[in-house]
This record gives sequence, C-alpha cells and structure tokens, in this order.
Amino acid sequence: MIRIMTMDTATQPAHTSNRFRECVAPLRQADLDILCCQSMRRSADGGEDTSRLLSQTLGMTYSCFAAYRDQQTNEARINGALNGLSILTGPEVWMLNSGSFPLPDGREGKEQVAQFAVVRKNNTSFLVLNLQLARSTKKQAHQLQFLFSQPLLKGSYGAVLLCSNRQATVSCRELQSITNLSTYRMHPTHPLPSPNQGMLWLLTSRDQAKVALTVHNSSILKLLQTSPRSHVPEPPLTLEFEVNRVLKNGKIRPNLPLSFREQWIGYRDHYRAFAA
Repeated sequence: MIRIMTMDTATQPAHTSNRFRECVAPLRQADLDILCCQSMRRSADGGEDTSRLLSQTLGMTYSCFAAYRDQQTNEARINGALNGLSILTGPEVWMLNSGSFPLPDGREGKEQVAQFAVVRKNNTSFLVLNLQLARSTKKQAHQLQFLFSQPLLKGSYGAVLLCSNRQATVSCRELQSITNLSTYRMHPTHPLPSPNQGMLWLLTSRDQAKVALTVHNSSILKLLQTSPRSHVPEPPLTLEFEVNRVLKNGKIRPNLPLSFREQWIGYRDHYRAFAA
C-alpha cells in the first residue's frame, strides 16, 4: 500500500508556531509514505525551516527542497526568506534520486520550478512530481504541456504521482490532448477534489501488462476527522493505492531504476539494505 498526501502549507496556521505542529501531529498515525508540500518557508540563516519542522513532527525523512525561482517580493529581498517545495518520505520508502528543473509559468522572463523524486517501496519505483501551478487556465496548460514532454516521463515506473497547490482547471479534452504523447495517462479513478484542496493526480503506464494498480478509499481523512487534536482548516488531499507487478514465467525482477549502490554491486536480494 502506498499512502501519499499533498499539502499547501500557506493554507495552514503560522509555520513556526506550536499551532502548526499541533495541526499536523495527527498525521503521524497515518503512516504516510510520501508527503508533497508547497509554500514551504525557509529563512536564509536556517532558523526557520518548515520542512524540518514537519520531518521532526511526523517522523519522516526530509531530503530535498527546491526554492521557487520567482523570489522578487519585498519580504524575500529584505529577510532573505525562501518559499519552495519539499518532498518527505516515510521509513519504508527509499529515495533513489531527486532534483528540480525550471517550469515556465507563462509570463515573459519568469519561471517557476518543478521538483521531482524517484522513490521505491516494496521493489517498485515511483516518480513523484511536485509543483506550484499557475492560476490561469492558459498558463496551466502551458506548464502541463512542458511537464509531460520531460524525459523523466519516459522511464519505467509503477506509477507517476503529480502534486500541486491547486487543482487544474483545464478541460478534460485539453488534458487528454496534453497527455496523448506521453507514455503515462490519468488513472480513471483519480480523485476529483474541490479546487482549494490542491491537486493529486495518479498516472499509470499505457503498457498495463507490467503492473496491476488498485486505488483504495483513503483512511487518512477519516483519521483527521475523528482525531480530537486535529484542527486542520482545509484537509489535505490524500490517496492510497496498491501496485502489484505482473510476473512473466515466474521470474521476479526489480523495476528500474535501482539505487546507485545497487547498480554498482549488482542487484541481489540480500543487498536491499543498501538501497539509499
């Protein structure tokens, strides 16, 4: 089972306050595998770091941060504060690779940034994409076209997860046109949240002969609703799904990519502990 959540921290209480820690603390019981966050604040001196606060509160690993390219606000210039993207992983998830690349936002001379991570759980690799989506439909279409043309999406993954701070408003017809040239397509049962909850899309390979994917009802939201300590003003968007590889001739082979150490020593079952 893979449990993923996307959360725009700009909609949550003040980042450095105990209130924010209290709001997200119930999520520790959810056993999240992947947490994608937008609007993560970090000060230049390291005194304020929302990613580290979340990591400590939830017991997750914080290994990558990507600052927004458009940092032209007076606050950023004066205080040296950065806002950006973070991907956190649970204890049973291996982070194989991570990074970022420029993402045009439709304004001349301006660009945002998209964050990516290749992670693995239970011998299956997943590509996670995290970004700040533009407000206008036209700019969103431009960003998504650029995103789906990336070489990253040519790799072989059990699934691709696309997270953002807002729901895309492009039409279904336009979205289908954007994804037609990609090797991945929208899963038919992907969630349809309200626009202010963010975006969490599940994409699967057009070659369905390799994996069998099942989406489950999310138990994380129920946990948030029933927890007496939960005061999250806007519940984060969540998804739970399961991926099983379809084996041929009874042979079990790991899905690429492997970690750098595994590629170096050669994959063997008793070397799985080195996957880092």
